[in-house]
Amino acid sequence: MTDPFVPVEPTLIVDQLSEVDERGIYLEWAILDEVGEVIDLEQMAVETGGYIPELAPGQAPLEGFPEIAAGGGEKGEFVRALIDLTPYWEDGDTIQVRFRQHTTVDGVGFFTLLDNVCNLDPER
Repeated sequence: MTDPFVPVEPTLIVDQLSEVDERGIYLEWAILDEVGEVIDLEQMAVETGGYIPELAPGQAPLEGFPEIAAGGGEKGEFVRALIDLTPYWEDGDTIQVRFRQHTTVDGVGFFTLLDNVCNLDPER
């Protein structure tokens, strides 16, 4: 979760790279007021940026993920997402932004990396 801030631009930038797509990950962002009450909450698109994990030697295949194989794997690149903060920017509200991710496959732990979370003009 971010520290409380007053948006200086109407957009929040977030770069994301997830281990697998929405078949195995649920991801959301929420806008909270300065005391932590949720004002808005939306599911985020899960982006792999082309990343494909590789099975460890001897690891059994993961049902529903045929692209994950031993001796495979691909590097991915972060994918930029933009979150609209216009109402909070226009009103000068103090807000916090919270991200939550969880794996939706029992017995498996997939990751999501978030980077460059910033309230800047995306055109800069």
